[in-house]
Amino acid sequence: MSIEVAGTGKQLTATSGVLASAVSDAFEVTPAAAASLAFVQQPTTVAAGATISPAVTVGVQDAYGNGVAAAQVELSLVGSGTLAGGAPVETDAAGLATFAGLSVDLVGSKQLSAASGALTPQ
Repeated sequence: MSIEVAGTGKQLTATSGVLASAVSDAFEVTPAAAASLAFVQQPTTVAAGATISPAVTVGVQDAYGNGVAAAQVELSLVGSGTLAGGAPVETDAAGLATFAGLSVDLVGSKQLSAASGALTPQ
């Protein structure tokens, strides 16, 4: 038996024929190890040096789709220019890392790369 959805207040019920059912005490299921990394809020078009809005958000999930809290996520700029505000951010309880102060100094088409531990960069 396994439980794939993380959360609190989980209970198990045991039944057998005509016997009265038994219910376990409440327990918590925590997310498994981080397995995937994805942009939840993509960067938008912005003027050079201006803060990207809405804030870029990256999600970290386990193999079952549960958000993984306390994972360090770092952004980098692919190509020319300097990315400000891409220092590591820790994911919140929902597994989201929000980068509120991102800006790029040079004009042109850009791409961001997100990394977290051993996960494949996105």
